[in-house]
Amino acid sequence: MSKDNKYLVVENYIGGKFVPCSKLIDSFNPSTGEIYCKVPDSGPEEVDAAVRAAKEAFPEWSAKSPAERSKVLNKLADLIEARVEEFAQAESKDQGKAITFARNVDIPRAAYNFRFFASSVLHHTNDCSQMDHMGCLNYTIRCPVGVAGLISPWNLPLYLLTWKIAPAVATGNTVVAKPSEMTSVTAWMMCQLLEEAGFPPGVVNIVFGTGPRAGDALVSHPDVPLISFTGSTATARLITERSAPYCKKLSLELGGKNPAIIFADADMEQCISTTVRSSFSNQGEICLCTSRIFVERSIYPEFLARFVEAARRWKTGVPSDPANDNGALISKEHLQKMSRIKDPKRDRPPDSTAGRECLGVPSIRHEGDVLTRKTATVFPLNSIYGQPVAESVERILMGEENCSATETAGKANIVDTRHYSILSASYIIKSKRPLTASVD
Repeated sequence: MSKDNKYLVVENYIGGKFVPCSKLIDSFNPSTGEIYCKVPDSGPEEVDAAVRAAKEAFPEWSAKSPAERSKVLNKLADLIEARVEEFAQAESKDQGKAITFARNVDIPRAAYNFRFFASSVLHHTNDCSQMDHMGCLNYTIRCPVGVAGLISPWNLPLYLLTWKIAPAVATGNTVVAKPSEMTSVTAWMMCQLLEEAGFPPGVVNIVFGTGPRAGDALVSHPDVPLISFTGSTATARLITERSAPYCKKLSLELGGKNPAIIFADADMEQCISTTVRSSFSNQGEICLCTSRIFVERSIYPEFLARFVEAARRWKTGVPSDPANDNGALISKEHLQKMSRIKDPKRDRPPDSTAGRECLGVPSIRHEGDVLTRKTATVFPLNSIYGQPVAESVERILMGEENCSATETAGKANIVDTRHYSILSASYIIKSKRPLTASVD
């Protein structure tokens, strides 16, 4: 990374070297709205160079034993853990998230991703079926595919980028990754550690840029047989179209629909703390954030009052202040999207219950509103990542007693994911009565 006047200038990482790009795009500090970084505006030329480097590195890397690759991944995890504070500060500034969240969730999880797959690759087994009547064995072996094209989003930048890189390289593939152009710094910082960790040149390549240029060139490249993408359904459709002529392997993680279901015999205190956290963590910019809450009618008034009270205590402010629960939305455009939901000229105007207003500096931060309508629907306004559910807002609905949860949720898929982590946002609060719901 070089200096361009007062701005940081990030460079692509190709074939084990940092490579400058002739075209740059602005990257903003979400908390201030000011430019603080210049990011490569990579296109087909840069992507092709990265793919060539990855293709050249594939034979040697794929030939290494799982134990050898595992050692390299664990070393990279060590290096990230030794720099947790440095990475956390950069992630908070670049993405706008609260420093506490970056310090306790994003960066530790990024290191853990490498550790998890470093261990997992040592314990892979093959399937084998004995066919006595034919005197033979039918078995399956798993082999590296080649160059993996990885496209990660802006909401959990290093966390989700490493979630893609780690399994790909652990299993012997090489990668060309494209982080979001809005959150590129921690990916670049990780590149500084790859050689020290023991990655041969070309195994991990990072190309920065926009989806229409760098992303399109990557998914369309004939020498990239595997694509992993996290983002919108609309973009996934385009990726599928570009990949179809080559029959590429696709892994697409798209927008989620995440209802919480709360029955009258559930622990109310647990329900409130769980749903507030699952709604507003990381400014609500997680695809798993709760997008609607179904509440049994008999406890709806109490739940509503306590939910609003808890939402008022959820602190939004300067991302660098450890006392704040949330920081800034990712961009002014995202703030405008959220503000339109509150516009009284909309067809379904809500009334403010919590009364939180946009903050200054210059109006990219936004506190979690709880908005109500006469239909007994509550909308805690949060920033939504991915495809919207109920117009990108939180919805609390009164559930009829003895009514099927699946019917009430509009046939939404319901899954109890409380055991995943604090980032889990599809919750069924345990009830004494049985619940039948479709599970995907």
